[in-house]
Amino acid sequence: LYQAYDTGILARVTNLTISIGGICCSIHSEDSRFLDMLRARYQSFESSGPATYEISVQLVPFPALSPENVGDVPRIDIKRTSTGDGYLVRRKDNPFFATVNTLSRKVQVKLWDSEYCFDSFLRIFYSLTLVEEGGLLLHASSTSEKGQAYVFFGPSSSGKTTIARLSQGRTVLTDELVIIKPWDGGYIAYGTPFWGEFTAGRSNVLAELNSLYSLKKDQRNSILPLDKIRAVMELYRCVLFFGEDSQLLSQVLDNCCAVTDRVPIYELHFRRDPSFWEVLNGRA
Repeated sequence: LYQAYDTGILARVTNLTISIGGICCSIHSEDSRFLDMLRARYQSFESSGPATYEISVQLVPFPALSPENVGDVPRIDIKRTSTGDGYLVRRKDNPFFATVNTLSRKVQVKLWDSEYCFDSFLRIFYSLTLVEEGGLLLHASSTSEKGQAYVFFGPSSSGKTTIARLSQGRTVLTDELVIIKPWDGGYIAYGTPFWGEFTAGRSNVLAELNSLYSLKKDQRNSILPLDKIRAVMELYRCVLFFGEDSQLLSQVLDNCCAVTDRVPIYELHFRRDPSFWEVLNGRA
């Protein structure tokens, strides 16, 4: 693929298109080696579909984006642009600068030559773009069985990866971050490629969301239906979101409320063996 510039010289345009959670992004960079690295990293999520967003990546040397040069900002800083049509995003501990225009669907990002930096940016980008689609990026693991997805959410060390490892014979969508989005009166759960402990459990798979479970490690297996207020609270605290924009946070809360209206949410007490699936199957 080539593009003509004013000089009349043809320059090769390199890009990679990936689709995560039904949001397709075309990633552009002048460094084909960097794109090859991303292609290997997101190979299961590569797509030929039309792009929803265009992401232009500019690689910069380490000193140009060292934590000291990012400035006196929080670890992650997200602010609305002065025109109100997007966001300025900065990360200090894994440095990058990004401008996300939600109106034109164009994104410009400067970052280190690192797949870890790009993965960090991508998680923040998806946490923003999912809000307007009524979706959530959850700290959760997810498995599917017979076309039905089960999502297990909770804070760090609650057992998300353990659940994934104990789900033999089922498809693991993810063990760390799962996307859920509205679809046909219900919700769809999507696997994501984001870093997790269970590296084999990252697949570009989607399934209709059957139910959600707040995880509690225990000596016995049991499930307890959660009332709406508690369900919303438990879900909201496990949404991966950055920044303190009150309008965005209000929309995230609204999205959590919408999920609890359409999908049953339970508290799952589980032993560290596959027997908890007997309780889940008994509920069905």
